[in-house]
Amino acid sequence: GDLARADTEWGKGLGPDQKECAQDIMAASRRLHRLVMSLLDVNLREHGVLTPALAHVDLSELIRQARHQCALSLSDKSLACFVVGTEAPLRMQGDRDMLARLLANLIDNAARSSPHGGEIRIELERQLEVVELHVTDHGPRFSPEYRARMFDAYLPADDALRRVRKTRGLGLASCRAIAEAHGGSIRCVDAVPEGSRLSV
Repeated sequence: GDLARADTEWGKGLGPDQKECAQDIMAASRRLHRLVMSLLDVNLREHGVLTPALAHVDLSELIRQARHQCALSLSDKSLACFVVGTEAPLRMQGDRDMLARLLANLIDNAARSSPHGGEIRIELERQLEVVELHVTDHGPRFSPEYRARMFDAYLPADDALRRVRKTRGLGLASCRAIAEAHGGSIRCVDAVPEGSRLSV
């Protein structure tokens, strides 16, 4: 809440250079906040007490907000981010903060994996009573051994990923915790012709 309010106020009365610095500080603050909350997600899941505060949320709007909040990490690598399926509202029961964190972690993961100037694709669809979210990047593919454990907490990146991104092993573990807390699941498959596709 405080970060969201600050996000709308940080630019008031600042010059261009000051605004750029403030934007960097806000982006770093959001990443740090998300890291701490992801750690809590994983810890609560391990103790079987991660419980979402369910309310009516519009997943389409949450995706647009997450994309906006990750704009700096996308622009740092000149990444194009295409969003499909959010033209109409998609309302569901969910924990707004948890789902926002899941979305930001997925986008951040794709950005870290993607080559400079690459593309990320976010797709949202509803199949009867099931909502599906897909995030696809064109970075290096995961080894079968890494893919089997990639949603475990504190798992270091495998060799292919270690060269292109730093990871704390919490983002994807948090995504699994949040997905499962909402009665869902998360999986990873190879994208065509390259990269990976994470689906919730």
